[in-house]
Amino acid sequence: MPLRKAVDELFSQARNPNLLPVPEPDLPSEPQMLDREQIQERQRIERQRVLEYNYSWLQRMSNPEEPALLERMTFFWHGHFACDIDNSVLAVQYLNTLRFHALGNFRDLVVAIAREPAMIRYLNNQQNRKDQPNENFARELLELFTIGRGNYTETDIKEGARAFTGWSSTLRGEYIFRPGQHDYNRKTFFGKTGNYDGTDIIDLILERKETALFIVGKIYRHFVHEKGPEERIKALAREFYASGYDIGRLMQAIFESDWFYAPENIGTKIKSPVELLAGMIRSLGLQFEDGLGAVFVQRALGQILFHPPNVAGWPGGRSWIDNSTLMTRLNLPTVFSVQRRGKSSAKG
Repeated sequence: MPLRKAVDELFSQARNPNLLPVPEPDLPSEPQMLDREQIQERQRIERQRVLEYNYSWLQRMSNPEEPALLERMTFFWHGHFACDIDNSVLAVQYLNTLRFHALGNFRDLVVAIAREPAMIRYLNNQQNRKDQPNENFARELLELFTIGRGNYTETDIKEGARAFTGWSSTLRGEYIFRPGQHDYNRKTFFGKTGNYDGTDIIDLILERKETALFIVGKIYRHFVHEKGPEERIKALAREFYASGYDIGRLMQAIFESDWFYAPENIGTKIKSPVELLAGMIRSLGLQFEDGLGAVFVQRALGQILFHPPNVAGWPGGRSWIDNSTLMTRLNLPTVFSVQRRGKSSAKG
C-alpha cells in the first residue's frame, strides 16, 4: 500500500470514535447515613470497577479490529491531561472525552477537559470559589496542559483561577456551572483586562504561539524522537497554529513526511509498559487469564491506566529503562494464556 493511502486508511478508521456507555452512578439514597465501613466498601467497589475499565481499555488498544491511531492518540492525551481516577463513572466520561477529541481541535479538547468532572475533582476546582480561589487547575492548565513554563506569571495563575471559579460537578458526576460561586469581576490575564470566564482564558492562551510550540514539541518527542531539530518543530508549530490547532492535520503532516521514516528516527522510541503490553497482546495473540493480571504487570512496570503518578503524567522516554529489568522478574506464564487466533489456547 502506498504511504499516502496507508496514512489515509489510519485516519479513516479513526473518524468515528466508538464511545463507551457511561454507567449509572451508584448513589446511596441517604449518604449521610453511611458509616465509615460502608463508605470504604463503596470506595473499594469503585476502585475495582475502574480496574475493569483499565483492562477493557488495554484490550481495545491491542485489538486489531479497533482503530490503532485513535487508541494511540487517546493514550497520548491521557499522559498529557494526566488524571488519577477512582470512580467508574468519571473514568468512562474522561476516556470518552479523550477519545472523542483525540484527533479533533485542540481548543475543543482543552475546554472539554476543563469541564471534565474527573479533572475538576482531581485538581480541586470543586473548591474554587470567588471568596477563596483555588489555583490548582489554573496552574496546571498553564504549566502542563497548554503553554508551558516560562510563558506566564504568578499573576496570570491567580487571575486565571478567578476565571474558573464556579466550574464544578454534581454528585452524579456531571459538569455544572455554579453562578453563585463565580467571580464576575474584571481580570487581567497576559496583560489584557476583561470580564473573563474559563473559556476566555483558554482562548487567550491559544492566541499565544508559544502554546502551539509547546504542544507540537511534546507530540514530536512522543511520536518521532526525544531530540528533534528545533527548526522542524517550529515549522510544525506554525502550521498547527495556522490550522486553528487541528490535531488530525498535524498528525497527518508528521506521518506523511519523509523525515518521519528517516534512519535517525527509526528504532529510537522506548516503549512504555502499556505500549509494550498492548503490542505483545496484539502481535502474539495473548490473553490474560484474569484482568487483574494486566493491572499487576502495569503496576510492576510503573504505568497503570487511570492512575498516573501525578498531574505531570509519566516521564516517558529513557525513564522506562530503569523499569525494563522488572520484566524478567515477572512470572508471566502465571498471568498470561496464549491464544493463537483461530487455534485452541494453551498455557505458556
